[in-house]
Amino acid sequence: MSHRGEFDSKLPDDDFDMPGDYPDDYDDDDVMMQQQQQQQQQQQLDQDDALVPIGEHGDLDHLERRLREEVDDDFFDDPRKFHTLHRVIDVLGAQMDDAPTSTSNNNKNGGAMFDGDTAGVSSQDILRNNNPAYRALKKQQRIVEDSIEHMAVKHCADLNSSVVQVGKVARQFSDAVHMVRHLRRQVRDIKETLGSSNPVGSSSNETTAAQAAAMSLRELWLKKLECEAVLQLLEKMDIIRAAPAQFDRLINPPGPCRIGAAVVCLSKALQIAFSADVACVSALQNIGKQIVDRKQRADHIIWDTLFDVIYLRTGNGVLAAANAAVAEEAKNKKPVDGIHITSASTGASVASESRKHGMKNPFITKHRLTLAHTDLDDDDDDDSMASWFSHETEDHEKTGAQYARVSKMVIPATLLEAELDLEADEQRCLEESMLAGDMGHEVSMWDEEDHHGRNLPRYTDHVLPLRILVECLAKLERLDDVERTLGETIHQEIRKLAQKEQARTFTRLEKLNPSRRRAADLRDFRRHLTGLLSSFGCVMIRLSHLAQILRHRIAPMENLHSYKNKSSAMRSVLISAYDAMQKELKDFLQSCIREDDEEEEINRRGSHNRRNRDDNANSDTRGLFSLGITESPYKKDSLSLQPESRANQMQQNASKFVSNVLMPKTSTTPDTRHALEFRRSVAVWTTENDALQQELSLATGEDTNSPTYKLHDEDKAIHFLDDIIKKQLIPVLQHEAISGTTKALEHEDAFIPVIDRTLYGRPNSNEPQDVDMCIACQALYNSTGPLFMALHRLPKDEKMYLHLVGVLEHTILTFISRVKPRVGQLCNDKMALRLLLETSKEGKDKSFGIIVEKRKAFAQLINAYADGELLEAGQVGDEDPGVNPLTPSAGDAKSRGSDKSKNNLNLDILGGVDKEEQVLAQELVHLKTILDITNSANSHIVCCSDEELLNACSLSHSLLKLASLLEARLKVRVHSSGTYEKTLTSTRALREAIKTIKLHGLKVAKFCRIDMLMQNVSRLQKICRSSTIVAKDAVRIPSCVNDLGEYLTGASDNLREAGGNAVTAYTFSSLEQYIPLFLMQTVRVIAKGDGIVSKSPLTLNGVEALDRSGSVLYRDLKGATSFDNSFWDDELAAISFERSASFMAMMEVEMEELEAYFKGNNQEFSETDFALMFGMNGPRRKGDIGR
Repeated sequence: MSHRGEFDSKLPDDDFDMPGDYPDDYDDDDVMMQQQQQQQQQQQLDQDDALVPIGEHGDLDHLERRLREEVDDDFFDDPRKFHTLHRVIDVLGAQMDDAPTSTSNNNKNGGAMFDGDTAGVSSQDILRNNNPAYRALKKQQRIVEDSIEHMAVKHCADLNSSVVQVGKVARQFSDAVHMVRHLRRQVRDIKETLGSSNPVGSSSNETTAAQAAAMSLRELWLKKLECEAVLQLLEKMDIIRAAPAQFDRLINPPGPCRIGAAVVCLSKALQIAFSADVACVSALQNIGKQIVDRKQRADHIIWDTLFDVIYLRTGNGVLAAANAAVAEEAKNKKPVDGIHITSASTGASVASESRKHGMKNPFITKHRLTLAHTDLDDDDDDDSMASWFSHETEDHEKTGAQYARVSKMVIPATLLEAELDLEADEQRCLEESMLAGDMGHEVSMWDEEDHHGRNLPRYTDHVLPLRILVECLAKLERLDDVERTLGETIHQEIRKLAQKEQARTFTRLEKLNPSRRRAADLRDFRRHLTGLLSSFGCVMIRLSHLAQILRHRIAPMENLHSYKNKSSAMRSVLISAYDAMQKELKDFLQSCIREDDEEEEINRRGSHNRRNRDDNANSDTRGLFSLGITESPYKKDSLSLQPESRANQMQQNASKFVSNVLMPKTSTTPDTRHALEFRRSVAVWTTENDALQQELSLATGEDTNSPTYKLHDEDKAIHFLDDIIKKQLIPVLQHEAISGTTKALEHEDAFIPVIDRTLYGRPNSNEPQDVDMCIACQALYNSTGPLFMALHRLPKDEKMYLHLVGVLEHTILTFISRVKPRVGQLCNDKMALRLLLETSKEGKDKSFGIIVEKRKAFAQLINAYADGELLEAGQVGDEDPGVNPLTPSAGDAKSRGSDKSKNNLNLDILGGVDKEEQVLAQELVHLKTILDITNSANSHIVCCSDEELLNACSLSHSLLKLASLLEARLKVRVHSSGTYEKTLTSTRALREAIKTIKLHGLKVAKFCRIDMLMQNVSRLQKICRSSTIVAKDAVRIPSCVNDLGEYLTGASDNLREAGGNAVTAYTFSSLEQYIPLFLMQTVRVIAKGDGIVSKSPLTLNGVEALDRSGSVLYRDLKGATSFDNSFWDDELAAISFERSASFMAMMEVEMEELEAYFKGNNQEFSETDFALMFGMNGPRRKGDIGR
């Protein structure tokens, strides 16, 4: 069944009362004739389809072409707006005109309707077939029905593909049924009224009456139209008459200014006032003038509000704390229940502005919540505020996928394409603003009322208000003037922003306590620059959003002649604003970096005149006044005494403000070094602005290669800073670094320790102390500081960055060239150096210099100078055999086949008695000649003097501390973890030079430890030749033991004073093993019969003297190492000294006791040691020695 059949079947039977068009009026002949006509039409359609080109959608294209060309356009309009009455009148009028002629012809033919071809056809059918209007409608009906039939039969799958489409078609079909039923009723009523359906054979009088009735209906129809026109005119007059009062009610207090609703009312009134039917009414001219006046007022309100939104005078509302507790949490920078609570701001807060509508604002951070002056940020730490825009970036380490922006700065397309209801959306914005005010919205110095007393709307956001204002301008047909109006005032508005920041800075400096001000402190300069960058960045974001909204709004409009390229609308405004901001920034930076020649001469003359006046005043002052008692401790600032000084400072330009306010109040002078302090902030701000413009161009389809896109009259501030740094600052820093280091190295006391004479004046002399570096190391650290700071602030891909790296490397290598002779001067001809340089036949890993690095004390030493971060030690191919080089930094490229676990094999962090005993056994292999205390050559062991050891310890500490500080200067903070783990790029050679300094420091530290060991050997080897061993009258401790104890105590204090606790602790490390070992070696010599016992027998007093010597040495050694962060090992010392005491006790026991001890402890000592004990002639030995 076709759609027509379905459609007709749904209609009620009582509606089919129109003649000819409905099934109830058809007889069999009519049905046959219609079937023939349909067959002919189908054949014609088949022929037409044959002519259609075969393609993917050829049938649909053919139907679309027929519907477009052969069906009237008004049939496709909204059914609610479709007018059917005039078509019905045309059809019936033509039918009535043709009815008399048809009737007369029928009468002449004797009542016969037609000849044989038309037999059985009623007169109504003949009238309809001869009616051209009816035939035209019938033809269009067939075309539409054929199209519906084709779609229903061949494309039903498309209709049934989704429930939504089927439901939509069903609803439309139902609506069509009701509309057709309604139209049929209307046609039936008109038919009854006209009485045009005369029966066949009616008289001519009835026909004439019908025509007269039809003519009277036309007159009534015309009168109806006339009345409707009059009513419409009256309605328009009412709208025009009420428009001025309604406009005034919407924009005037006490309610908020609803400019959107006012513009809707005004635009409707303007459209009516200048229409053709109303403009000619002379009585409405006065009202028309009032409407034009209201239009001008609306223009002023819209432009003023637009300026307020763009230039941060509104759209900054943030909900403040509802109570004092929440306000206190906000002051402490803590979120409450996941909500960021802040004060009112000129740029919106992090919660509203920075992440609003899925967008981000990089110019607002947690340290910069307000651009206006409030009391909440007066006592904040300025270091965190000044460090904004100063975070280390890791862009050079990221790939393109990682650098993809999660959120953008431009408005999302979905938000732009959302339907805007001007009145409802504006009401919602105003309600949010009122809600913010009810909940404690603080009005800042930026959120101020209009200077002319006008009631302007206030908003809490800027995106939706910008759309509302643009739509208002579109209704008033003022979109052509947006670019021109903004461009006329852009420079003045940017200057006002800078003036507001100047006033805020001036107020903050006035409230600052003078005692808290430090000379040459750039904290206030950085904070003022932060305010400028934040304000300018927020303005650029709002201008870009306005440009995006405007371009989206004018894209479908074709009657705008001021925008030749709609995708680049407002580009000139953005360029002008950016240039004005760059000019303000450069004026401020230039004033902070260098003075003008004229100002410098004026300041010089002024200081000279003031000095002369002071001299004259001092010469004339006598008595009490000459003592300065009546003078104030702080000089009053002349700016603070002037009335309205804040307003005066706002009117000054940037250079005057810096020279008259910032410089005097912070005791700072212009210097090119300040360029490094400001560069990173300006660089990040410039990068974010460039990214913003790129996103805007991408979102609006703007051509970034066009000349107007890159047409800037003002050079960028970052280029200005780079030019200053490259041409003026870097040569100065380079000269200071090289000359300062070289000059310090030429001093005679360049590597002499800087002694702190207040050591013994402290409450506790054992507390940790931060010992100063030597003069040369301190000079290198201070001289290269600005260059290292420049590395963090310069772009990594420019030549001056690599040039700075080269300068630093050259300076450090110059320092190393002076360190090597100093190390040789301290270490040459010493036994400790000979042991360090001693190699082993088994390989480099078995050398003495490598073995000592396996101890826990060495790992503790490295850890002490690594600022809590343990550095990995390993081989890097250094040719110096006296030290184990460190591995490359984690930032270096890894070598092929390298195993990271191998780097940790030589460092022992945990230690333990067993591990220390193993390392001791390996060390004793190289100390065999030293342990032979009977060898006469050992009596001439060359050791350092006290001064030399002091200098060596100080040099080791200075080199290790310097290397640690220089390495820290190359680290970059990682934001995700908050630690300094990453290293600056392109600095491998520089890091290798710093590692060389560390290697020399470690080498000298190991030298100090071994030399301290030799100091103990040279003293303890005298015990075996002491007469106290064979004393019979009393127990006396050998003098060398007392001498060693005094030496350890004095050396500990002196070394800690010169080299710090870490190096001193490493110097004294392992003595708790070696001193008991030397006492046991003395016992072995005595057991063999060498030493003093070769002349006199051993006595019990001598054995007791040896035992007491061990106790005294334990006490003295523990006292010498009992300072904080010492490497003393209690467990290891107890085991070692207990073993030596047991070994000495075997000399005084009887043979039976010795046998019993051997049976129970035969694993404690070696068989050689037990053989010595059994073979010696002790004071209590009795029995057969051979047995």
